[in-house]
Amino acid sequence: MKRIMGILAILLLCCGVSYAAGTATLTVEYVSGGPGGIPDAAELKWVCAGNATGYLTSPTVTTTETTRIILRKIFESARRIERVIIDPTGGGGTAPANLYDIEVRVNSLIANDLLGGLGDNCGNTTIKMDSPLTETNNYPMYLRETPVVYGVNLGITRTFAIHMLVR
Repeated sequence: MKRIMGILAILLLCCGVSYAAGTATLTVEYVSGGPGGIPDAAELKWVCAGNATGYLTSPTVTTTETTRIILRKIFESARRIERVIIDPTGGGGTAPANLYDIEVRVNSLIANDLLGGLGDNCGNTTIKMDSPLTETNNYPMYLRETPVVYGVNLGITRTFAIHMLVR
């Protein structure tokens, strides 16, 4: 029995299957200041890279301490998503495969796409820019915490950028 378990363990280690989730670097910039030091508007920018299978699922998000402080100030109240820009060439690497899909969610457990479908079937040379609305009643989307970017059909280790203006 120990021999069988040992052989299974060696086989599992030798398979070389990677389940890395991809990466996302998040930066935040104030667009304009508001009363009491709370920013009136800010731009969240993610530079994302898919994993070895072309997916971005629960990515490792990199931020700085300054970014985390700004995010806490931004989300002291709910913020309306004013504008989203999806830039296939803004990631600094090879653009994603054509017709890739991205979603922005509060977390991996809530499947509500904060882009309202704007990230569906993105072209690998065309920048998409719009104001996301809910898919059921066309109301504006709001945030209360830092969301996470997810992507499929990106292509192996392809990159893109997404900008989100919140007010």
